[in-house]
Amino acid sequence: MLRLVRNLALGAALLTVAVAIWRDYGVLITLRRALTAYLVTFFLAGGLGLIAVVGLRVNQPPPPPPEEDERKKRRGRKGRQAREAAAAVPPPADAPPEAPPDAGEPPTQEPAPETTTVES
Repeated sequence: MLRLVRNLALGAALLTVAVAIWRDYGVLITLRRALTAYLVTFFLAGGLGLIAVVGLRVNQPPPPPPEEDERKKRRGRKGRQAREAAAAVPPPADAPPEAPPDAGEPPTQEPAPETTTVES
């Protein structure tokens, strides 16, 4: 697309130079007109090309999601099966009992009830 836009702009600039030579304009006026023709044609053609590309992409349906690799599917099943098998194995007989869920917190000690002693 960029090549087409460049060729159109270059064609417009060359046409401007040819007309300027035919009409016998000066060198500076010819160069100014050729540069103006090139830039105007380049930006107009580029803008129209960008609008056309965006318009074509909007009307296309989204591409389908890529399918997973078969190895990844199998690896996922094997990993899940291994986790389930590890959870099903009972702990050894000499293993310490499992800690309660709040084992990470320090134990809270309740203050002992105050006792009063009476001296006689």
